[in-house]
Amino acid sequence: MLTLFLVPTGLPSAALSALSPEEVTSLASRVGAETASQAANPPEKPEDIAITACYDDANANGNQCGEAHSATCTDSDGGGECCSAGGNCGSGWNFCGDGTQVEFSHGNNLCEDGMAADGFVVPEDEKVAEVLAEEEEDEALGCFTDANVGSLQCGPVSHATCSGGDTGKDGECCSSAGYCGSGDTFCGDGMQVEYSHGKNLCELAVAVGQAEGQQANGSKVACTGFGCPGAPVPKCLTVEQVAKAWVHGVSPLSKANAEALCVPAVTIAAGSAFHTIQDGWTSPCMDMFDPLVEAEGFDGTRKGLWQISLQFFDVDDPDPHKQAATAYDVYMGDNSTYGCLAEWCVTSTPGCSAVIPGIGQDDPSVTDSRRFCHGVWSGASAAVDNKLQAIAVAKGKGSGPEIVRAACEKAVKMRLR
Repeated sequence: MLTLFLVPTGLPSAALSALSPEEVTSLASRVGAETASQAANPPEKPEDIAITACYDDANANGNQCGEAHSATCTDSDGGGECCSAGGNCGSGWNFCGDGTQVEFSHGNNLCEDGMAADGFVVPEDEKVAEVLAEEEEDEALGCFTDANVGSLQCGPVSHATCSGGDTGKDGECCSSAGYCGSGDTFCGDGMQVEYSHGKNLCELAVAVGQAEGQQANGSKVACTGFGCPGAPVPKCLTVEQVAKAWVHGVSPLSKANAEALCVPAVTIAAGSAFHTIQDGWTSPCMDMFDPLVEAEGFDGTRKGLWQISLQFFDVDDPDPHKQAATAYDVYMGDNSTYGCLAEWCVTSTPGCSAVIPGIGQDDPSVTDSRRFCHGVWSGASAAVDNKLQAIAVAKGKGSGPEIVRAACEKAVKMRLR
């Protein structure tokens, strides 16, 4: 009987000739068994075979990149192609300079269509199910207004998303605290992905003061602002009038702090209520302060020069002096519910009670008991620089900080008369 022996094709002829007949027989048996095993257990389907791992498109998933997210920056949404040390996509030196995660930048190792980040091909039915799930989630949330047009407050409370402004990169991330901004502080851990990078932005987002209409998803938007029927028209204020309102409103509570905190108070009021064309909507108070301006905050709808809650705002008598006193008494101190120095703000919410820098709050003997803090006025503080510049332009002379200081000095002198 003729017997055929299977031998490894790569075995050198010299090695083969050195084997005994018994060794050749044993080798053939092992090879035959392995061949039979492969026939009984064929390879898995192509979509179950792992290939070299790749990375998801970070710009299509909240602009978070790096090893933790298995995602690389591609600039597919204009959000930048450099992955910062903090794990966020962007452009400029703070993203593309020292610390850039090169492996997760410029589309390196980007997955091809239909491929998952773990290196496996995603079955078609799973891809369809994932797309449908995302569409259902977006439909449930509805569309959002543009947080960058106005207060910079974003998230589920304000029902607004950060679009990044005209450039798309000016405050495109919604922080855990609910404010638009850029950099790792806003775009890092805790960023609210559903309210960042213009996600779910209404195609016909209604700005404050616009009449009631239809959103892109067909839902009605209530009319808000001075343009609505029966809405009160604000008595617009100058920087000098705001300074006077602060000094005269707070003096009965503390004459010393009325003076010491005047500059920061008027500066914060500028961030909240000084209107310019850059705000993206028109107001009766263009290049002036609007004492009736509204925005959404951590405690619901807020109103006025220092954005106080509606429960403290006297709609029938929106006196700026009263607004100043409320801001000082309720928000700047240790009020257990709303205060910058409340225990919950100081101990359980990082950065909440932090003094807003660069606006004249430089005396610890004052800020130990009263302060403008990030937790209450972070939206206003983010707009301060632009608004101070706008005040200087409107005045036609001096700088914004100089104009504010002069207004406060004048208000203090008037009080002493």
